Amino acid sequence: MRTWPDMIYGQMAKMRAAGIACIAGAFLASTLAGCVKVDQTLILEKDGSGTIDLTYGMSEESISQWQDVARNMFDPSSSDSSSPIMPFDFSDEDIRNDFKEFERDGVTLKSVKTEARDGWKFRRMVIGFKSLAGLSKTGFLADRDISLVKDPRGNYVFTQQVGRDGNLPPELTAFTGTSADSLFSGMMQGFKAVIRVKTPGRILETNAPEKSDRQAGWVFDLERDPEALQKVQEASLRIVFEGKGLDIPTFRSAPAKL
Repeated sequence: MRTWPDMIYGQMAKMRAAGIACIAGAFLASTLAGCVKVDQTLILEKDGSGTIDLTYGMSEESISQWQDVARNMFDPSSSDSSSPIMPFDFSDEDIRNDFKEFERDGVTLKSVKTEARDGWKFRRMVIGFKSLAGLSKTGFLADRDISLVKDPRGNYVFTQQVGRDGNLPPELTAFTGTSADSLFSGMMQGFKAVIRVKTPGRILETNAPEKSDRQAGWVFDLERDPEALQKVQEASLRIVFEGKGLDIPTFRSAPAKL
């Protein structure tokens, strides 16, 4: 069986456009390189299409530190091992070109912009999709379980399990205790992940701490909550929204292939 870092970077190497630590790897990658900020909004439309608006950032110091750590994770005994793929290894133009292969599945890159400010690098991507099923074919949902089904009353139930097994990977667990390695402790500082879901119908029920008429939000901020890294891996998101006038195909993500 492949180790957890192997799977993450293998996925990045196989699918570069997705492997920039965006949809498929955003939260898994962010738990590895703690000095990461992720802000993601999933917008669902009445016909089942939608948009993902994603911004992620890493401090430039953390990028350099993580490259050294990740390289050692691959093969500490090898002096000529290739460098691991990092979220900012690709240009915006690379990403635009690579996204063309996803158009056959109804997934398009509407915009991408990378910028540096205040010692951080940020990238914003706006991704459109015709259906969740089409989006899943690209591999973007590989790190999470998502379902969108109708309940007996005709309302829609959206659920998302951010981490498939609900646990931190063993490679990270060793660095979350009181004897955490000083390098990882420093890299963990600044971690923040924000997940939002906008629904086409009025929200009737949700476990989100932040809620409006048609938007639910979850925030995992290490500065405010020392257990934020663990909680983002165990996060189980649930929203029930009104189904009147909507015709959205039901969807369940396929089991992960290890």
